[in-house]
Amino acid sequence: MLSAYGLTLVLTRGYESRGSVIRIAHRLARVVGMTVFCIVYLHRSSESRAIFSPNGHDRSGDCIDVSIAYDGSALTLLPFGVFTPLWLIKRIRRAYHRELALAWSALEAAGFIIHGNVTEAMQIHCEVRS
Repeated sequence: MLSAYGLTLVLTRGYESRGSVIRIAHRLARVVGMTVFCIVYLHRSSESRAIFSPNGHDRSGDCIDVSIAYDGSALTLLPFGVFTPLWLIKRIRRAYHRELALAWSALEAAGFIIHGNVTEAMQIHCEVRS
C-alpha cells in the first residue's frame, strides 16, 4: 500500500522478555533517562512516564516501534531521540506531514493504535487494537 508513495515501514523494536538481562538494562536506562529528561525538560516532566515506560513492550509482542524509509533512506523523525525538543518535533512533523499521515493511516488500517504522546507518536510507537 505504501510502496506506491516510496515508503517502507520497518520494525525497530518489539518484545522485552521477562527476566532477561536486556530487560533489566532497559529498566535502569529508563530510570536514568527519565531523571535526565525531567532535569533538562522540567516543563515536560508530565510526559516522562509516557516516554520512558516500557509502553507495553514488556507485556507482549503486540507493541512495536516503526521507522519510515522513504525511497530507501530512513527518515530522521527524532534526531536526538526522545530528548528532541518539542519545537523541533513540530518542525519535523510539518516537514514530513504527508509521510507520517500515510504511515499512521496504514498502521491504523492494519489494526494498530498510535501512541497519544507526541514524542512516542514520532517514534511511531503503536500496539495492536485489542
